[in-house]
Amino acid sequence: MRRVLSVLALVIALVVPGLAAARPASHTSGTMSWSEMRHQFDYQRERIRVVNNGVTMEGGAAVHDITYRAPGQDPVSAYLVTPLVGGKHPAAMFLHWLDTPEESTRAEFLGEAESLAAGKNHVISLLPQLTFPFAYFPVGDVRDKDSIIKQTIQLRRGLDLLESLPHVAKSHIAVVGHDYGAMYASLLSAIDRCRVHSTVIMAADATMSNWFVTFFLDLPPDQVDPYTQMLTSVDPINYIGRDPRRLLLQYATDDFFIPISVAESMRDAAPSSAIYRTYDIDHSMRTPAALTDRDRFLMRTLRLH
Repeated sequence: MRRVLSVLALVIALVVPGLAAARPASHTSGTMSWSEMRHQFDYQRERIRVVNNGVTMEGGAAVHDITYRAPGQDPVSAYLVTPLVGGKHPAAMFLHWLDTPEESTRAEFLGEAESLAAGKNHVISLLPQLTFPFAYFPVGDVRDKDSIIKQTIQLRRGLDLLESLPHVAKSHIAVVGHDYGAMYASLLSAIDRCRVHSTVIMAADATMSNWFVTFFLDLPPDQVDPYTQMLTSVDPINYIGRDPRRLLLQYATDDFFIPISVAESMRDAAPSSAIYRTYDIDHSMRTPAALTDRDRFLMRTLRLH
C-alpha cells in the first residue's frame, strides 16, 4: 500500500482504535453459488496480440518489454522474461503490490523472474502492470466490483498469452502475488484452477472492501455494510479454498495492514494441504527467508521431471 496511506491509516487508527485492522472474514459470498461466482469472470477467448517494445539481456535471461491485448480489451503493459535456452519450460505470472507510484509497478518481481529464467528450471515469467486500484481508485459503489472483475479477466488473458507461447509447458504454470496482486492471485487461481498448477499468496487481505473502506473511501457509516456485502462475491477468502492444487501462503508478523488474525483466517480457509509461513518483517515482505521459501516452492512444484 502507498506509504502516504500508511501515515493516514496510522492517524485513523489512533483516533478510532481498531479501524485500520481488517475484520476477520465471514466466509460468505451472499446468495451466490460457486458456479455463479466463477461465471462473473466469463470472457470470450480471443487471439492475444503482442507488441514487443524492446528486449534487454540480464544475467542469462531476456527481458521483453511488451504490450498485449485481446480485441475489445485495454492494452496491458508487461515484462516477459524468458530463458536463453530452447525447449519446453514452466511459467509463472507475477502480480505486484500497491505502494508508492514508483514501487507499484510490474518491476517488483523482475529480479526474481530473471533469476528463475537463468536457473536450472528456466522459468518463463509474465509480469503485467495492474490497473485497479493502481491507476484509478475505488469510488464506493458497484463500479468497484466491475473493476475487480475487469482486472481479473485481464489476468486470465495473461494466462492465455502464456499458454500460447510455444516454449511454455501448459501444465506447469504458477501465479505469484503480493498485496492486491495476491488478492487477484487468489481469485485467478480458483477460477482457472485447471490452468494454474501452483500459487503463492503474499500478504493478501481477506476481503476487497476492508482496504477500500479504510484507506480510499469516506463512506457514511450506514453504507459500509451494504458496500461490504456487495463485494463478498469477489473476496479472496471466498476463493482461497477453491484451489485444490499447491499453495504457499506468506504473511508478515509486523504488518500494519494485515493483522495476524486475518492471516490466520486465510490459512484456515485454504485447503489443508496449503503451506503457511510467517516472517518477522513488515508488509513489504522483503526478507531473504521469504524469497528463498517462495523460489524453493516454485522449483518443487513447477519442475517438469
